[in-house]
Amino acid sequence: MTHSNYFLGLLKTRNRFSATSVDQLPHHLTSHLMYGHGLLLSIPDIDHTDFMLILGGNPLASNGSIMTVPDVEKRLKAIQARGGKVVVVDPRRSETAAMADQHIFVRPGGDAALLFGLLNTLFAEDLTRDSHLPVEGLEEVRRAIAGFTPEAMSRQCAVPAGQIRQLARDFAAADKAVCYGRMGVSTQAFGTLCHWLVQLINLVTGNLDREGGALCTSPAVDLVASTGGGHFNRWQSRVSGRPEYGGELPVSALAEEMLTEGEGQIRALVTVAGNPVLSTPLATGTKKPRSLRRSGAFYYALLHQHQASVLAAAFAAASLISVCNEPSAAISVMISLPPTSSPSTHSCGNVGQLAYLGRLARISGFCRIST
Repeated sequence: MTHSNYFLGLLKTRNRFSATSVDQLPHHLTSHLMYGHGLLLSIPDIDHTDFMLILGGNPLASNGSIMTVPDVEKRLKAIQARGGKVVVVDPRRSETAAMADQHIFVRPGGDAALLFGLLNTLFAEDLTRDSHLPVEGLEEVRRAIAGFTPEAMSRQCAVPAGQIRQLARDFAAADKAVCYGRMGVSTQAFGTLCHWLVQLINLVTGNLDREGGALCTSPAVDLVASTGGGHFNRWQSRVSGRPEYGGELPVSALAEEMLTEGEGQIRALVTVAGNPVLSTPLATGTKKPRSLRRSGAFYYALLHQHQASVLAAAFAAASLISVCNEPSAAISVMISLPPTSSPSTHSCGNVGQLAYLGRLARISGFCRIST
């Protein structure tokens, strides 16, 4: 993965996909729209909080995600040992839900309704706290969600209105509390809305950018300072018009982009450390494996993290050149991380070699790839 971007960048295609859009993309989009940078992600201060509300996450199985800490079970139990509370919202009784102080069963996909009910209660019962952060638009939010009462939201999320109200009161009463939403509230119809509401609940209770609440990190390598803030909807997918984020399209559009004929139809796919037939939406419903061989002119290059040598890149470049010598041809790139990321001395070649392959590809016909 350290060198693949040099190769992929030289392909000059806008058809780029990754596992991001079936994982944490709502985190990035929310941070981009609220804070101006898609990598400015706040994470729970698990070691100092008194009340941790977890939605769509199972850190006992994942060791935390976006928020990752050693021995997360010990840290969650430490919250309880110091008199705090752990509450899990999940449609199933996960490992984390089993050790929590409270497990609230929510209807699958109903998290946004529950979060609306919580935020509505915080406003209606004057359970908010002032924040030291400069905030714009909060009054507009208050007016906009006035009708999203616990009673109205209960019908959507299958959590009793009284339980929604009590959860909001308990959260607001804690000295230091944090609301944490993860993959279960990301990979659903209202993923971005869920993460926006999570941020607002932390904000209006005074727990955003505060010890024991949600804090932004100070990493050794500061990607926020060294990268752009991201961009959204600068272009759209060819078939269904889905917007890009940060230069990549939702992977849910990959199958239709391969199967729908016409100008710009994807005819070649380079996969780096991924298995899109198993991991991407509509893979089985649209018989995507068959689409990889459609018309006899589709090339599928699979570059594993531990096998993506210069030789593999050379084969990929040579094969793609032979496929993409038609003006209507298009190439797609999909990137995803392997289950483990242990380095290999043979995982990639030097930048000069990959740049040479890229120049070779462009000279031989890549310049005609639709973008």
